This record gives sequence, C-alpha cells and structure tokens, in this order.
Amino acid sequence: MESIRHRLTIDARREQVHELVATKAGLERWWTAHPVGGDESVGGQLLFYFGGTDSAAIVEVVENADDTVAWRCVR
Repeated sequence: MESIRHRLTIDARREQVHELVATKAGLERWWTAHPVGGDESVGGQLLFYFGGTDSAAIVEVVENADDTVAWRCVR
C-alpha cells in the first residue's frame, strides 16, 4: 500500500500544534477555511470541504496522540 508521510517542524508549543492538526476546529482554521465534518476521534472519519458541497476528501483517524496524528485516506 502506498503511503504519504508529512513531518512538520513548527516553532510552537506541542499543545497548540496538536489542536490545529487534530481537531475539526483547528483544521478549519488553518487548512480548509470551510467546515470539517465527521468525527475527529480514533476510528472516526473526517470529511474535508474546500468550497464545494461534496467532500473533497474523507480520512479515517488512525492515531491521535500527543505527538502523532495519523489518518488513512478513505476517499
């Protein structure tokens, strides 16, 4: 199976970064600028919208730890 890994280095407190990359509100704030649907907990799915009415991407939340967030692309 193909995989993509993004490793980011950000000069900020871990808690601030985790909030922005692991929660719907955080992802809406810096990435999509549109509502993020779904469930941000492990086993849930996040639905990303970038302006259209259909979700542009759907990911399953595989891991959500203090220093790691992992998704599996569903669509």
